[in-house]
Order: sequence, then structure tokens, then C-alpha cells
Amino acid sequence: MRTLILSLFLLLALNANANATAPAFSRLYAVADSAETVYHTPAGMTRLTENTLTLSGILIKYMGEFDIDESVTTVTGGAPDIGDPIVVPSMYYVHVIDDDWRAGISLNAPTGFGSSSGGNWAGRYYSTESSLILVSASPGVAYRTNEWLSLGFGLNINYTTSEITTAIANSDPSLSDGKMEVDSNGLSVAVVVSTLIELSPATRIGMNYHSESEASSEPDVKISGVGASPEVVDRLEAAIKGLKITSKVPAHFQFGVYHQLDNQWELTFDSIWMNFSEFGVTEISVVDNEIKAPDDLYEDFWAFSAGLSFPLSARMTGRVGTLYMQSAMEDENRSFSFALDRVYGLGAGIQYQRKSGDLVDLNFNIFDTGNAPIDTDDDPIRGRIAGEYVDHYALGLELSYHWK
Repeated sequence: MRTLILSLFLLLALNANANATAPAFSRLYAVADSAETVYHTPAGMTRLTENTLTLSGILIKYMGEFDIDESVTTVTGGAPDIGDPIVVPSMYYVHVIDDDWRAGISLNAPTGFGSSSGGNWAGRYYSTESSLILVSASPGVAYRTNEWLSLGFGLNINYTTSEITTAIANSDPSLSDGKMEVDSNGLSVAVVVSTLIELSPATRIGMNYHSESEASSEPDVKISGVGASPEVVDRLEAAIKGLKITSKVPAHFQFGVYHQLDNQWELTFDSIWMNFSEFGVTEISVVDNEIKAPDDLYEDFWAFSAGLSFPLSARMTGRVGTLYMQSAMEDENRSFSFALDRVYGLGAGIQYQRKSGDLVDLNFNIFDTGNAPIDTDDDPIRGRIAGEYVDHYALGLELSYHWK
């Protein structure tokens, strides 16, 4: 199963961020009208005049499947499995200290990548399962320096867990496949510096910088069923433990603009740049008792979103949004563990205000994640697998509740 870069971070900015306040990851960095701002733009907390709590969840289902090009593929086993829907929850809280100071905290899973292809498919010697999950606790503070400028500071306390499983082709055809399992986890901290500039009551700009964070950990490696001597297995396991596995969240910069028209319609534009070329290893294979772990596969990328909000009634607001995210890698570097391509997104939603003043957001999104062609080229042991994703769409349903 392919998964999205979940939250612009976006979806990372990996930070796709696995959370959003409006359709298609719009209204992120300059709106600052709910508790989510403690995560998106900490400086924006100064715009909240009362303690605010938000609980949110996103349900995502990927619809596509990998279509193998049988004319060049040399390994039997068929296509990988199709994955199940996933749910990503999050929580945000902002506390009003006094007229100028705010504090808050968020708990979410801003990034997730993964694939689960099954142990017998044609590309099993390149990848059977891989995952990278990042859970982040983000405390922050904000201070209003004057009527137009607010400053924010925060920490992203990130727990990262990574799992990679790959079948190993034995050089002796009389032996069944071996297996390699690599688990890695660790804790890291990133610093967040944030600014909100209110040019007028109707126009504001939000900017944030997230420093790089990298967890220090030693992978847990297990190799079995390869028919090799214990000495060879020990050498392979030691070599894998020395690799830089996906425990780094690269530095990224976020920028957003908000503007309200005279008719109460609201326009937003958000962007994020990620230093993704610093990302780590995501696919490891053992070939003829040697380690194959390609690195330097990734590229820095931009993601953009735009949103429109308009009143439908005294208590209901309609919203639409769109996004575009560049591919984080060239076609020739794409792998089954990390089948990223460019992403287009479109979404629509509503916000309803209850009599109590609490707000409810409901958004529906559709993402075109690209056909992400993959061709491993010929390998004398692992064979050649080629194809692309068809029906490459993901559906997302978001529900948020804001307590005032």
C-alpha cells in the first residue's frame, strides 16, 4: 500500500503534516483562528482570546494498486497487496496566560510513510514491508510585541519508529527465501521559530522555521533463513546497524497569507519548503551476502495550497481548497518502499457553529498521487520488476471539534 506524505507536511512536509484545518491542507499558517495554530504557527496563538481545545481525526484510504509490466518483469508472484484505510488522530490546546502571552501544546502524527506488499509478491526481494511513523508532541509559547507583530517559539519532540522487512533470495535455488527485519526507533527534538505579521485586521502573514531533528538509535537487525554461515550473518547485521536509517526529520520553512474580503469571503495561500535531500535510507536488501542500501535518492521539494471560505448562513461556512506538491525524487530513484510522486489535491468542507459557540469542521478531500513508475532494472539474483500505479487516488475525510 502506498501512503501519502500525511500533513503538508502535508501530508511533511515530511511535513506533508497529518492534520489540517480546512480542505486540501489549506488555511495552515496565517489564519490562526483555532487551537491548531499551536502546531502550525505558534505565534498565531496571540489571536485567541480564550482557552481553546481541538480534537481532530483524518481517515485516509488509498485506492490505487501497482500494475506490473509483465513484458519485462522476470519474477513471479504478482502485484503487491492493497492496504486498509488508516486513521490519524490529533489534539491541540491553547491557554491564555494574560493579554500578551499564550502557551499551548499539540500531540499528533504529522508524518507517515509505509508499504505492506505481502511476502510472496514479485518484488519481495526489494521490499515486503516498510514503515516510518513520527509522533510529535509540540509545546509552544507566543508573545504579542505590538498590535501588528507576534513572535512564537516551540519544540517538536519527535518519536520516530521505522520498520523494514525484505525477503532474501538464496543463491542456492533449492533453499526457500530468507528474511531480513530491521527495526529502529528514537527520540529527537526540533526547534520552531514563528512569526505572525498582521498587516491589517483583514490581512496577515505567518512564517515558521523548523530545524532539523535526528534521533540517535541503533537498529535492531535480524537475518534468518539465508543459508549463510553465522559469521556472514553477523557481518551483515553489523553492516546494517551502521546505516543511517530513516530517523531524520529534515529542516523546513513554512509561509502563509490570509486575507478577508469585504463580503466576508476569506482567501488563503500556504507553502512549505523541505530540505528533503537530507532524508535517510528507506530500503535495504541483502544480495549475494552483500548489503544493498541506496542513499542520496531524495530531493528538496515545495508544496503549495490555496483555500477559499465563504458564509452559507449565520452559523455555517463553506470551504474549498486545492494543493500541489512536487515529487521528492526522480523516477529512476523511486523504490517500492518509498513510491513518491507529485501530488494534486482538491477538497471541500463546511464549518458549523453550535449554539454553545463550539465549532465543528467536516472536510472531504481527494488526492491524485501520480502513477509513480518503478523499474528496478536487471539484477542477477533479485530479478527485474517494472510497472506503475493505476487508479492512483487517495480519499480523505477529516472531522474536527473545537471547544471554546
